[in-house]
Amino acid sequence: MSNKRRFNRNEYLFYALCIVEYFRAKSSVSVSCRMRQGHGEHTPQGLVDNMHLTMRNIRSSASYWQKCCSELIAMVRRLGPPTWFLTFSCNYLNWTDMIKALIIADGRDIVDAEHLTFSERLLLVQRHPVVVARQFTLRANALMRFLKRNQVCLGIPTEDWYRVESRLSAHISIC
Repeated sequence: MSNKRRFNRNEYLFYALCIVEYFRAKSSVSVSCRMRQGHGEHTPQGLVDNMHLTMRNIRSSASYWQKCCSELIAMVRRLGPPTWFLTFSCNYLNWTDMIKALIIADGRDIVDAEHLTFSERLLLVQRHPVVVARQFTLRANALMRFLKRNQVCLGIPTEDWYRVESRLSAHISIC
């Protein structure tokens, strides 16, 4: 992203996400409308019936989650139930390196990250959601690399599935 602060504000981020999702949906619907239904005729009912196929690429749509669920169920049917199911949450208020990254993003000098009050930490997290998401993604990727390379920890992985989500706070589910 840019180093200009206006592009790091929540309002801009949600606006940009809305625009990206709008163009993804528009592109998917455009492709669906150009597809031939039946004997080369475009019927409104045929377009509506195939709409769930085009919405599979739009995050947070019902078709997207149905596709993800189907992929996971197919993996379980093929390989059996998972040996491990792990969930890790982002402890963004207590991770020292996260707080230091947030202080740097805020443009301040790192004085003593451990002695910030709860409200100061919370304000930093609210001001810089991109930094929080980026730091958590780096940790999640490092965890996945560790689990795949370290065969002593959980055994030799044959398949893996993981999803990084953000509901109230970022978390990763691994099986």
